[in-house]
Amino acid sequence: MAMDITGLSASEKITLFSAWGLIRKDLDVHGRNMLLLLFHKYPHYVSYFDFTDDPTAQSLVDNKSLFSQSIHVIKAFGSLIEYGLKDPALFNETLKKITRFHEHRNVYSKDILTIGEVLLDYLAQVLGRQVSDSLPDAFRKLFATIASRFPAAPDVDTDEKDANITQLEDASQHQ
Repeated sequence: MAMDITGLSASEKITLFSAWGLIRKDLDVHGRNMLLLLFHKYPHYVSYFDFTDDPTAQSLVDNKSLFSQSIHVIKAFGSLIEYGLKDPALFNETLKKITRFHEHRNVYSKDILTIGEVLLDYLAQVLGRQVSDSLPDAFRKLFATIASRFPAAPDVDTDEKDANITQLEDASQHQ
């Protein structure tokens, strides 16, 4: 199985194109619902987004900022599938732009994998029996490729240990 920069075989690409084709006509609704599912499963992700552009919204479901951002998220993802899987150079450039956009937003590879799992869960719910048996593997491979472009999360435990060691060293020097 020959693979290119996408990390996917031709049959995996076809699987992703097929699934995408089933939700493509209602991206606005699906994008919003995917983000709402992410926030339901992982509430801390709400803080990754700015929803202040719609101060009149009574809830996230009604928030036009969420609606707008979800359209951007789903279209960026869609462009990786629709255009990028056909043209690996375009896939690479699109992914560069996405990672550059998120560079200073503390988005890490583990976040991308989590979002991928939520999107896969959402697709399974929405598409039901239309989901091919090969979709989960193809989808996870795609998200592993995307996640590989994002930095690993900092090791908080190591930072705390380093801080404690520094404090101990400082204390011993002052004795």
